[in-house]
Formats: sequence, structure tokens, C-alpha cells
Amino acid sequence: MTVPDRSLLALEHLALVGLCLLASGCAAPGSSFAADGVEKWQATGTTAISVTGDVTFAPNKIQFQNGQSLPLAIVGRVPDFNAMGEKVAATVYRVTTPADPRLKNGNHLCGSGSPTQPVTYIAIWNPEALPGDKAPRAMAAFSGKDPPRSTEGPASCGVYNYESDK
Repeated sequence: MTVPDRSLLALEHLALVGLCLLASGCAAPGSSFAADGVEKWQATGTTAISVTGDVTFAPNKIQFQNGQSLPLAIVGRVPDFNAMGEKVAATVYRVTTPADPRLKNGNHLCGSGSPTQPVTYIAIWNPEALPGDKAPRAMAAFSGKDPPRSTEGPASCGVYNYESDK
């Protein structure tokens, strides 16, 4: 019986972990979240300031300033996502329990009518940094049944802009 070389096993294990991280988007250049997966975002755009406030983003949950949150599961990377007419690399997340929680000032991500539309997907990307920006982030919310590829269309609820702490 042959005994496997431990250094070779460790190297294979490390390579497998790296491939898993790359496939999930965690280690991809321009990924939408830090290596540990959690970022605190300060609302910078008018819409984000008035609707969500500051947020804490993790690959499995986004929590808004008022404590409300949405559970997330990664769908995948969209390298040619259309963000307001500009092609960007975005990461799309499915909201595992679709909802449209009441947020800051009684606002909702997907409308102000009654009833509101549940948020089914969220797309995250790193917009181009403008002078003075440190780590800009953008988020779009969607209410459709299919994963989004664009911020345009009837399923798009809105785009929110932030500055990350990472």
C-alpha cells in the first residue's frame, strides 16, 4: 500500500479551495465584497441616503440602517451587466426569502405603493471611482422572476450608491 505524499495532498486541497473561491466570485478581480465577505457601506447617493441609509453587506445577507435585512444567495458573476447604459462586471444575488421591507422614512426598495413588490434579486458592482471616492459600490434591486442582466426594464426597482469601508 502506498502512502500519499502529505505536501501534495495539502497543495491539491489548497488548489481546490482556490478554485471554489474563484468560482463563487470571492477572489475575482473587482469582486463586490472583501475577502472576509463583509463590508459596511455608507450611503452616498440621494436615493440610498433617503431609502436604505448605510448598509452592511455580506454574501449571505444585506442589512439596512434600520435593522431590516434580506437573506441572499449568490447566483453568479455577470461580466457584461448593463448598469444604466454602462457595461460592468456585477455579482447577482437571489433574495432567498423575497420581501420589500419598510426601510428609512417608510420607504421600500421596490416601490411606495400598496402592496409593494418583493425584492427577488440584487446586483452589486464597483462603479468607476470619481476623484475623492475611496471604494464606491452600487446596488440595484429587482422584482422579476429571472436573474437580471441590466438595470433597465420593468423588473428594475432602483439603483443605490455607497462608499465601502474596504
